[in-house]
Parts: sequence; structure tokens; C-alpha cells
Amino acid sequence: RARDLGRNDAYVQNGATTRKDSIVGAFFMLNARPAFNVLGKDEGWAEEFQREVEEKFTLWAESPMKWVDASRRNDFTALIRLAVGVDTFGGEVLATAEWLRDAGREFHTAIQMVDTDRLTTPATRAFDSNIRGGIKTNMYGAPVSAFIRVQHPHDLSRGFQYSDVWKEVPFYKPWGRQMVLLFSEQNRVDQTR
Repeated sequence: RARDLGRNDAYVQNGATTRKDSIVGAFFMLNARPAFNVLGKDEGWAEEFQREVEEKFTLWAESPMKWVDASRRNDFTALIRLAVGVDTFGGEVLATAEWLRDAGREFHTAIQMVDTDRLTTPATRAFDSNIRGGIKTNMYGAPVSAFIRVQHPHDLSRGFQYSDVWKEVPFYKPWGRQMVLLFSEQNRVDQTR
């Protein structure tokens, strides 16, 4: 119902836009001020670090080539606004971190937004007690991997050959790099999504 209202009701659409404007605004700015005392550095080092990191972030995030977005449609501000809008109507946001080597790309990390309808448990794994809502967890409930459908369950434009194909994506690489970004607020203990 929330999605239907978001599509068809102008007041609801305006409310979502107002929420995006109040949370994100027109330009997302990074504040990379480090805790220099904890690092054993001085304030001069902290200011130089902050300036360099913020400039490099802006080059990546607001590039006219839209390198931050794996689909090359949005800059970082637009991705954050999209995420806030998706969260408004669905209560969760899903993305994956990709490593792309396109020509001209200074930074290889890109964000791929994923429709949460694609995060589901494959039929072949339906009775696996460690998988709920497309998320495989360890014995403590920490996410291990996500099962993401190759195409949206209602999108048959590419044919039926991809309608029941899932890709298992680990939440973290073995060295710690986060691969799956799932933002949802837990309302109950043991809730996966």
C-alpha cells in the first residue's frame, strides 16, 4: 500500500520529497574530521587530512561521470536521496559495493542499488534454518551472506531463464571489506529484516 500511495498520491509524494530535502538536502557534504588526539597527531595534521579526504571524496561522489553509481545514473547525493525515498516507503534499503575497472575511473568502488524485492530465499534453500528473508546468518544472528535474485520477480522482460536465479553475495570479503549494505531498523529481537 505504501508503494501504491507513493506512486499515485501527490500529497504522499510531496511528503517523501520534503523528507529527502530535510534529511539530505541538495548536496551531501562529508565531514571527515579525525579524532587526532586518539591517533597521536596534532591539529595541523587533522586539518590537512580532513581537507584531502573531503576533496577526494567529492571527486568520487559528485563526478559528472557518476562513477559512484555502478549503473552510472546518480551522483552520491542522488543515491542518498534515492535511499531515503526507498526507506520511506519500504522501511529498508539494499545496495552492494562493487569494484569496477572502467577506463578513466580514479576510484574503483561503486555502489549498486538493489530493489529489496530481489532479496529473497531461494526455493531450493527454503528449509535452511540459517536463511530468513534472503539473509544467511551465523549462530549469533550476524549476517553472513545475502541471496539476491538476478532479476526482479515481476520483471520478465529478459525472459524466464533469469526469473529463478539467485546470486549469493557475502556481507564481507575475507579481509573485512563490506559487500552488502542493508539498512533496516530492527523492531524485534532476532528479526532479520
